[in-house]
Amino acid sequence: MIACFGPDAVVRDEGHTHAGTDAIRAWKIDTSTRYRITAEPIESRNDGDRTVVVVKVSGTFLGSPANLTYRFGFSADGRIGALEVR
Repeated sequence: MIACFGPDAVVRDEGHTHAGTDAIRAWKIDTSTRYRITAEPIESRNDGDRTVVVVKVSGTFLGSPANLTYRFGFSADGRIGALEVR
């Protein structure tokens, strides 16, 4: 999954910012391990220069399942340059 992110990519999730592929890898491992997440995309649309995907996320967190919004920004090489999870 990390190969989808550009080297200077930034992820914002749960009030934290994770910059660069090493930090994003650590975020993904931690989040997957802590919450045992499964994800099902349910809607996708373009919003200006962002791709917005609504995802039904289930796991071991309070309020599961929940619909979360993933806002992707892509870099010139087509990889993810920014991701915001709300």
